[in-house]
Amino acid sequence: FLCSRAVISWMRENGVQGRIVNVSSGAGRYPASRLAPYVVSKFGLEGLTRCLALDAGWGGTTVTAVQLGTVRTRLSRPHFRWEDHEMLPPPESVVPLFVHALTAPHNSLQGRILAAWRFAKDPEAEALLAGPLASFEHVRFPRLTRAGTPLSRADAGIVPLDRAENQHGMPPRARKVLDGSSPLDFSRYPEGDYQELRAILSGQLGLPGECITFGAGSAELVERAVRTFAQPGDEALATDPTWFMFQRFAAMHDVRVRKVALSRRPDGGFSHNLETIARSVGVETRFIYLINPNNPTGNGIAKDDFLRFLELLPPHIPVLVDEAYLEFSTNPATLKGNEIVLQTDHPVIGLRTFSKFYGLAGLRIGYAYAAPQTIRLFNRLEHPFALSSVAEAAAIAALQDKDFYDGVRQSLDEERAHIHRRLTEAGIGFIPSETHYMLVEFPDPPERIYQAFENEGIYLSRGLFFGRYSVYPIGRRDQNARNLDILCSL
Repeated sequence: FLCSRAVISWMRENGVQGRIVNVSSGAGRYPASRLAPYVVSKFGLEGLTRCLALDAGWGGTTVTAVQLGTVRTRLSRPHFRWEDHEMLPPPESVVPLFVHALTAPHNSLQGRILAAWRFAKDPEAEALLAGPLASFEHVRFPRLTRAGTPLSRADAGIVPLDRAENQHGMPPRARKVLDGSSPLDFSRYPEGDYQELRAILSGQLGLPGECITFGAGSAELVERAVRTFAQPGDEALATDPTWFMFQRFAAMHDVRVRKVALSRRPDGGFSHNLETIARSVGVETRFIYLINPNNPTGNGIAKDDFLRFLELLPPHIPVLVDEAYLEFSTNPATLKGNEIVLQTDHPVIGLRTFSKFYGLAGLRIGYAYAAPQTIRLFNRLEHPFALSSVAEAAAIAALQDKDFYDGVRQSLDEERAHIHRRLTEAGIGFIPSETHYMLVEFPDPPERIYQAFENEGIYLSRGLFFGRYSVYPIGRRDQNARNLDILCSL
């Protein structure tokens, strides 16, 4: 502060337009245990940078700051294992950022705080964004291909089973709404409170309508949860593995995710390790994210286990239960969040979607529910007209198609049992599941299995979990039979 004041005064007295580049670090982003003096200095330095930019900018002085990450120097060596220290970037890696801070146009730098590690990855993005988003690429699922030729998921002759969609498709009532026979007027905005859809969900969930909020799929609701309950530098807890997009949403908002590994149950499934999660809550923990049933294991959380888990938690910690796959489960012991949110003082939020069980993935319809005192906080970020008129109409029709969803559940129960028998007979390992997918231990190498399916026009989700399991879909009987014939013949 004293140095800047002296330099700015001299610049003004002598008509000089100069620059001040303050040197900060990653400690300007997060608190750190046992480093309070250092962290406070960097927090203060970044605040000073922004204030000086306002106060001195009119006089032609440019004030900016650069955050430096750890580099490979003699001073940093004692704090790392040798091999980890050798992987650190050399000191000269930060030079391009300093050059930018000294030469870029004055107005593009005023009051900005630029990070060396982000600038090294994408200089243009960091120069414009100066924040976590500069480190992220556009996420897009890769196109399906055959012999190098891109395919559409709607092409005849292929069966895409790579995104956990409901193979039974859309409910007939929803399809009727979408075939143009219903008198929907798209020239007007939808009713913002979605009264009819809210009333039907209220009846099915057994919750008052004011307990519900809507979003464009549960993905938007997951990101909303990050923005609602955490600030940059805060922490969220989740299981390992968890949904990859949750981790991305958290990182985009500079929220750290600490994960607790699932553990194997005596019955062969995986436990969510709720007691360990509860013990892992720290002073920086702002919320907990669980998936019930879990993706990718397909194993649910027992209601009794969840209630004991809440007893171990501090009462201020929100628990998000992502129930994207819950409607596929017929296990009576599995937690249904709507049955407990009004019975506990803990802030529990259930997230659901019409993309999976109800086969409306292309319409992007999601909703969340919680006790009124919790939902009033969570729905502050609900977008006006979050759902389109056609999405709301299709959702209403889907919820009313009881014959469809009763049939889907019955079919899945029968098919799971049939697939379990075939895999056992073939000596192929698997994890029992409550959903429309399961983990199967593909014979080595997995690439050979994926390719065998793709040769038949069937596209599975690629990737291994727990080092040896792949996600295997459960759908209609005819497709299941075809899938099993391919898998068991290899």
